[in-house]
Amino acid sequence: MSSVTNKFDQIWNDLKNEFSSTIKDCSFDDDNKVYLIDEDLRKVVVDFDEVAKYWAKNKLGCETPKSMDCLYVKEKKLHLVEFKNQKHIKKREYLDGIKPKIHDTLSILNYFYSFEQSDFERIEVTIVHKEKNTPKEVGRRNLDKKADSSCPSALKFLQKVYQIKISKLTITEFIKSLQ
Repeated sequence: MSSVTNKFDQIWNDLKNEFSSTIKDCSFDDDNKVYLIDEDLRKVVVDFDEVAKYWAKNKLGCETPKSMDCLYVKEKKLHLVEFKNQKHIKKREYLDGIKPKIHDTLSILNYFYSFEQSDFERIEVTIVHKEKNTPKEVGRRNLDKKADSSCPSALKFLQKVYQIKISKLTITEFIKSLQ
């Protein structure tokens, strides 16, 4: 287990100085010009969108891959986070938007850090979405109809193949998980 911890510490140390950011800044929705998390949580994270851009251009010489919004290390685990400014995430969004981001992020990290299976088992992917605040919204039929954090069915393939943990949390649940 110490090699896993050391590898994640190495990733953190390699990236934190040049690509450090905040949860708030990484949660910014460019399309709608709004922060999904507008609290100043003072949690330092790595802006993985920026890492992917830099590595693609300067180390790989290719187009920028899809990527998760940020990463951080906590409790000997590597956490990858994607923020979605939506209350209801449709299956198509999971398949076309989020699934490639998870895959490409894991691929690029594996390329530079040569993960072993035990490394993948210590990775947690979290999709953070807006609160469902009315009974009508909570009861609406969609992938998020259950009020739990289990892996969305459209992402179970990645969870199984990579042996990672994938969950979805509301903003409130995510903020609590950081403490």
